[in-house]
Amino acid sequence: VSVSYAYNRKVDFRRYRSFAMALPNKPVSTTSPDFDPFVLQRLRQLTYQALKSRGLVPADVTRADLVVNVLAAEDTRTEVYTYSNPRYFG
Repeated sequence: VSVSYAYNRKVDFRRYRSFAMALPNKPVSTTSPDFDPFVLQRLRQLTYQALKSRGLVPADVTRADLVVNVLAAEDTRTEVYTYSNPRYFG
């Protein structure tokens, strides 16, 4: 699992007290092969809980200090490792 995030390192986030989720109840497309709707919903829930555990208070999007968006994509990779042992030939 790879996680990435973007934020302005010059900003002191300790001064923020409230947050809102950008798309809290937006239905997740089930036709896109790029992500699983259940995983994305779970990531939204975990993000919400993590912000609350750090002392931020949920607020309406028009009044929140921070607006948080959660995006996800699934990527399948196949890795092949070859092995050769010269003692066993045949």
